[in-house]
Amino acid sequence: MNDFSKWWKSLGMGVKIVIIVVAVIVVYYIFTYIKGYSTAIQQNSQEQAYVNQGQTPSFSDDEYNSMADELVVTMAGAGTYFEDLKAIMAKLNNNLDAVKLNQAFGQRSYTSWYGGKSTAGLKSWLDDDLSSSEISEMYQLMKVNGVTYKFI
Repeated sequence: MNDFSKWWKSLGMGVKIVIIVVAVIVVYYIFTYIKGYSTAIQQNSQEQAYVNQGQTPSFSDDEYNSMADELVVTMAGAGTYFEDLKAIMAKLNNNLDAVKLNQAFGQRSYTSWYGGKSTAGLKSWLDDDLSSSEISEMYQLMKVNGVTYKFI
């Protein structure tokens, strides 16, 4: 029997449970960090690709941040102000605008319908707040302006 097995067997049940819970929490936070980092890398590469295609931002960084804040207001709490959300998305003029809005939104904290707190990006907020038909309608509206970007 190796040293780890002996040590593990010597621990009480309560200590084992605490160790396991702490390990799960640490793994969760590491996964969340890596996921956020890989999303940021993907967004940066998409941004550069759209710039290389000749697209230019339609708004200043402050305006993207303001739109992201408005999106939080439309989706925070119970229910969604879908018409307001569509009005924000209708402002986007190209795929670069959508990427910049997604970057400005970043990871935002919210309280779910059951009272739990989470942090998520725009795609998760949209998925949690909108029905599949509303998401389709939003993307169709964006497509009118030539925006084919899908939030990640």
